[in-house]
Amino acid sequence: MRTFVLALLVLLLPLPLLAQSTVLTTQERTRILAESLAAAPHCPSVQKLRSVGADVDSLLTNIALNKTIFLEVRLKAVDCLGYFSNKRSRQVLNSMITDPTFDSPFQQAALLSLARAFGEEAFPLLRSYTDNTDAKTRVVAVKALGIIGSARTRSYLMGLAQSETDPMVQQAIAEALK
Repeated sequence: MRTFVLALLVLLLPLPLLAQSTVLTTQERTRILAESLAAAPHCPSVQKLRSVGADVDSLLTNIALNKTIFLEVRLKAVDCLGYFSNKRSRQVLNSMITDPTFDSPFQQAALLSLARAFGEEAFPLLRSYTDNTDAKTRVVAVKALGIIGSARTRSYLMGLAQSETDPMVQQAIAEALK
């Protein structure tokens, strides 16, 4: 019965009303947010996410770390963390990038989110991943630097274009410089 009520809430409650409910536990709110992310084609707008409540970054973190939730939903939660430039999201994203227990898809999603959330501050870490042995990780690091788009990142990417040999990474560099 409780599952039915929660499923009904997901269908009937828009995200802003989720925050107003004092009856729902954090676990229930996390589950509802996860189901909302699963139903959405991409991460909801920052306004909708913030309307869930002040702890939405914690709820997104709960979703990202919960191995019982579908991978696509967990990765979407990591993507959504890119809207929050606070200490908690920085710690979670840095952990996903540097902790070897996180698989490559999490590392790559966290690289992009870190660039979106922290911009130029993320440059040193992102730059270090352009030397990674995995070409896909280098492509994502280049895309993340492209998101920042500062004069420093553009200059770095121009220099990288001269030394990079992988065609996928070269193409990513060209796209990031556009």
